[in-house]
Amino acid sequence: MSVIIYGPQGCGKTSNAKALAQHLGVGNIKDNWKPGDKLPEDTLALTNVENVPEVLDFYEVRAVMADSSVSTWPREF
Repeated sequence: MSVIIYGPQGCGKTSNAKALAQHLGVGNIKDNWKPGDKLPEDTLALTNVENVPEVLDFYEVRAVMADSSVSTWPREF
């Protein structure tokens, strides 16, 4: 599974990438991912490109990480 996370520049995607990857169960991190770039398996890809289909919003992920009772993660696409 790979996960793409969107958030505007400066929102904390990169600063929190290791914790996000661990929480989502992926082993690799690719910063500044752009649509069309290869996305290897087991990768957390961070992007600030808007309107990419099937992308998790960084603020949505932060909310889920704050609520440990949520059992629907990781969410596969």
